[in-house]
Amino acid sequence: MSQRFLAFPVVSAGGTLVGQVDVSVFTDAVVGHATRSFDDISQIIDVHATKGRTVWLSFSDRFPWLLTNVGGGLLCSLLASRYEALLDAMVVLALFVPMVLALAESVSMQSATLTLQGLHSTGMTWQLLGPAMRREFGVSALLGLASGSLVGGVAWAWKASSALGLMVGGAIACSMVAAALLGLLLPTLLHAAKLDPKIAAGPIVLATTDVCTLLIYFNLAALFV
Repeated sequence: MSQRFLAFPVVSAGGTLVGQVDVSVFTDAVVGHATRSFDDISQIIDVHATKGRTVWLSFSDRFPWLLTNVGGGLLCSLLASRYEALLDAMVVLALFVPMVLALAESVSMQSATLTLQGLHSTGMTWQLLGPAMRREFGVSALLGLASGSLVGGVAWAWKASSALGLMVGGAIACSMVAAALLGLLLPTLLHAAKLDPKIAAGPIVLATTDVCTLLIYFNLAALFV
């Protein structure tokens, strides 16, 4: 069709012309809404198709990605063993490992969830990735400073050690920034690689976040000790 129409016909079920619709009503907002509605329907169909699959096929889709958590957990255990002397010298470090990991994992999942929503609604390009990373860095830095100050203050008061408070607070702040950026980057890379980020992003983001968080925590503790 080489002609550019200025109006579209409205035809009844019997084939009778009953009116016309001017093309001016198809604004960017209307077209955008239609596109989002189509994407939502496509996602619903995809979810329903997934639900309708056999137990074995669903297992085959999801289990390989969970192996990243198994590998990440084993790697974290290996890292902890490499810092065994540090933990023996400062046993109190082990008390805050669950807190540091929990905060980093939480902010990584928040970032990953928002990223998946963005990929679904607007997509992601290399031009948009830079501003998105700067925004996520700013937000995660504030979250890290707030959380690190709170937990570091508790550690300082509890053990009467300013070094411990600064180390724990600093580790939380740094790990939360790293975790948030991982939550943005990894789902985006999975999407760019034509993999399903809805299934793969969670395990990969969590496993990577755990490893990075322990590296930050133990190396920062080694500096203080």
